[in-house]
Amino acid sequence: MKRGFLDSFSTQIIGSEIPLEDQTVILPTQRSISHLKKIIADSVNGAALLPRFFTLNEWLSEVAGLVNASRIHQIIVVYRAYMEVLKGQKNQSFNEFFSWGSILLNDFNDIDNYLIDEKSLFRNLNEY
Repeated sequence: MKRGFLDSFSTQIIGSEIPLEDQTVILPTQRSISHLKKIIADSVNGAALLPRFFTLNEWLSEVAGLVNASRIHQIIVVYRAYMEVLKGQKNQSFNEFFSWGSILLNDFNDIDNYLIDEKSLFRNLNEY
């Protein structure tokens, strides 16, 4: 039977000369961390301290000493920018803005995550 990445990785972690509690593991998602923790816990005989686990974003935040802004803070910042751009025009209340502001943040996140050329994207939207 073919072993998956997390199974193979758990074997390397457990077989390392470095004690489990002194290791740090960085994986792309919280879901993969949960699966790896379960695999390691099921593979270790008796009680053991697990390594420190981080998602890549969590690790980068810790190394850089930065903290991710909360979702509500991000929406407030976008709302303030929206109010500034539409100065003097009829603006939506924050409650009206909140639902589509959240969608806008998700879209910006997708643009960033998929390395989409934003100039081309916004030029196309402007022409639309």
